[in-house]
Amino acid sequence: MKRLILLPVFLMIFPLMMLANMPGDSVEYEVTGKITYKSGTVVKMQNTSGDAMPVIGQEGVLSKSFETELFGGTATGWMSIGSMKVTAVAGDIITFSLLKELSVVTENGVKKNHFVIDKEVKFEWKELVSPEEAAYQKGQDIVNTDMEQALGYYRQAIALNPSHAKSLNMIGMILTEKEQGDSAYLYFKKAADADLGNAQYEKNVAISAFNAGNTADAYEYAARAVASDSKDGEAYYLRGLMNYLLNKAQLDEVIKQKILSDLDKAIELSPEESFYCSERAFLRKEFGNLAGACEDAKKAKLLGAENGDELIQTYCQ
Repeated sequence: MKRLILLPVFLMIFPLMMLANMPGDSVEYEVTGKITYKSGTVVKMQNTSGDAMPVIGQEGVLSKSFETELFGGTATGWMSIGSMKVTAVAGDIITFSLLKELSVVTENGVKKNHFVIDKEVKFEWKELVSPEEAAYQKGQDIVNTDMEQALGYYRQAIALNPSHAKSLNMIGMILTEKEQGDSAYLYFKKAADADLGNAQYEKNVAISAFNAGNTADAYEYAARAVASDSKDGEAYYLRGLMNYLLNKAQLDEVIKQKILSDLDKAIELSPEESFYCSERAFLRKEFGNLAGACEDAKKAKLLGAENGDELIQTYCQ
């Protein structure tokens, strides 16, 4: 019996930025890290957690972590030490100008230095956002704990802006979780068409379109994902898979070569992924390359495929 090609799961990627209360249409962000440099009013911080990064010119508050003995126990927290302005962002290094010190402590008549190299710190700032972005961020803040309420916020966002791609995509995610695949497909498609060049949205369309029975759309959006991100191995895999499914009744050598070329690229870009090797094993066997199929089965097992022994039994006879 032929093996069914499995589809990858959706990559439910939620921003790792930490969100606080949102008065009106402002959002509060924070990044944590450590001080790497201090000279005069110039302070540098290495961001060690959170994907959000402030832009040049952003003002906010820098705080340092503290730990102190209190009533027989240990108290920990954050102390605001400076009003800061971002002057440069390079990689994970944020450079600030110290506008005003917010905590002046003296010990034995000497001013205490709060800006110590390697000290754990966090930078907090607020940004004004559009009403739809504020609704989206509220959804993001609770989606892992209250999916239904989050869905309400995403719907509020697209009521304000029908082309708000991030909210459209998240509605697709939730509808997928609720096993409403046809509706999810429509929302993923709206998201991808609203944010052209977003490979993740395009991959979501490819998968959901196939599940909804629209293989032609699935191939089109997988091809768009490859064009949007030429370094995305999953995009190549999906394009090859959809090309196979779309044309398997009338495969010629040119189409076969295109399909295998996409699988080759997926493996090249994600050499640690055993799944792509097992998929290429299936296709190589389908296309008459039994030695290549066995080679891929062995490689998949070497990479840790859970069904490695089964793969070898299937493709190395």
